[in-house]
Amino acid sequence: ESGSVEMVALCCEFGADINGTDVDVDFCPIVCAFLSDQPDVIRFLTQREAALDVLEEQATSIIAARPSAETLRLL
Repeated sequence: ESGSVEMVALCCEFGADINGTDVDVDFCPIVCAFLSDQPDVIRFLTQREAALDVLEEQATSIIAARPSAETLRLL
């Protein structure tokens, strides 16, 4: 699964920018994790100090994606 914690951890291990934005969708990893309802990935990223200010900026998109209650509690 492309959003798995293991995949994200591997990307980080090889130097991926935890706060970098995807050129195709203009979202950083933590916003993508919220949009795809990946609470384990969100926890992983927050434990590694991912920037959280983007969540407020992208709140409308995140809520429109209708994430699970578990994911919303992480906001």
